[in-house]
Amino acid sequence: MNKNVQFQDLGLKKTILSAIYTAGYKKPTPIQNKSLKIILQGQDALVRAKTGTGKTAAFAIPALQHLRAEVQHPQVLILTPGRELCKQISQEFIKLGKGLENFRVAEVTGGGKLSGVKKSLHGAQVISATPGRLIDIKEQGLLNSNCINMLVIDEADRLFDMGFREAVTSILKDLPKSVQTVLCSATFTDDIKNFSKTLLKKPVIIEDRSNIGSEENLEEWAVSVYPENHLKLTEKLLKKHKNDQVIVFCNHKERVDEVAEKLDDMGFDVHPLHSGMEKNVRNQALKLFRDKQVRILVATDVASRGIDIPGLPLVVNYDLPYDFPDYVHRAGRTARAGKSGLVISFYNGRKEKTIKSFEERTGRQMLRVSFNQIMDEKQVSQKPLAKKKQDSVRKKANIRDCSRIIVYGGKKQGLNNGLLKKILAKNCGLDDSDIGYIEVNEKHTLLGVLREKSSRVLTTLQKTKISGHILKLELRRTQKRR
Repeated sequence: MNKNVQFQDLGLKKTILSAIYTAGYKKPTPIQNKSLKIILQGQDALVRAKTGTGKTAAFAIPALQHLRAEVQHPQVLILTPGRELCKQISQEFIKLGKGLENFRVAEVTGGGKLSGVKKSLHGAQVISATPGRLIDIKEQGLLNSNCINMLVIDEADRLFDMGFREAVTSILKDLPKSVQTVLCSATFTDDIKNFSKTLLKKPVIIEDRSNIGSEENLEEWAVSVYPENHLKLTEKLLKKHKNDQVIVFCNHKERVDEVAEKLDDMGFDVHPLHSGMEKNVRNQALKLFRDKQVRILVATDVASRGIDIPGLPLVVNYDLPYDFPDYVHRAGRTARAGKSGLVISFYNGRKEKTIKSFEERTGRQMLRVSFNQIMDEKQVSQKPLAKKKQDSVRKKANIRDCSRIIVYGGKKQGLNNGLLKKILAKNCGLDDSDIGYIEVNEKHTLLGVLREKSSRVLTTLQKTKISGHILKLELRRTQKRR
């Protein structure tokens, strides 16, 4: 699309054009510039763009343009990883669809009664949903999908990491064959590429190149600190960033309540946010934070899916996240829309492997900072390390060149990184440059190995006893077409 294209050049309905300008959009963002015309033409699309780039409007505007007012049945379906993002997308549709005749949006997420969902679906033309809840209402016979002409799979990488790939496939297969599918993702994993090849119709690949390398605006610190000093360190950081909004992430809702209460006792302007709170209370907390009426949000990962604040300068991982995708999406709350940002993760010696795993997956080195450095306010600079990767990161295979092998055995079966590296070296002839990552969990293990060597590894390991067991394996890139 021409770089100088304007919204008025796209042949949009007057009501939509008016709503776009009323919403404060003056001209298309880079990702909108590349995708609007393609999606308006009805083509399937694979859109690679980060949050905060105008991605939602990039699919919402074409969806609204093609709505038929006389059809009071769902015509557009958006699948998202969580309810907060569902709400955010619904609000964007409502904002851009202002003035359209008979226009209604329904949110279909967990936590509410089916009777309430049934009522919200009545007359709705756009549905924003989580996959699990959508399947529930489909099985109850509450979803009429005959008129759906567009499916949007938003944050597909996160959806698939959460295990919703089969659910999304099932939903897509039940839609009309003529449905237009738009898949949005911050990364193009092998799983996403295979999914799109199998189920999308000659998708156009659209990438927001303007944001590639935006990690240069992101500083990442790993602070070695004993758990008993987490609160003291948080207090110091919040005082140092006394004029900034901050999100403090914890892994459990009980920890969120505990930390928020203690920070409140210290006199900080703070609000908790987690899944144990009533939906209306969560929504109010998010609104207060977006409106800058609350400075500090202490949250679980439920919040990281729905917060879009371009100028948020600081994220604190009070608890180091368990999973890499959660780290990515927590970090993604800052350094948005060209702004700079800082992510500070607390850890102790036992979590050093987790930190290194995150570094290997991102290809970026976190700056190691001590507790005393921050408490004594010693100068900390990221700049000398910004363009330098760890030697261990350099030795690893690029994640994008790897296929994922799932080993159905983990710590409970005696597996560990060292053992697997020895087996991959001795039995498969691999060295560090062939391995992207090894993640050993309680009951399963994830191996990232170079694509050209993945079949050999699979064949060999299927015959190899690991800790005395012949374990079941699955190679994701060879999933069969359905």
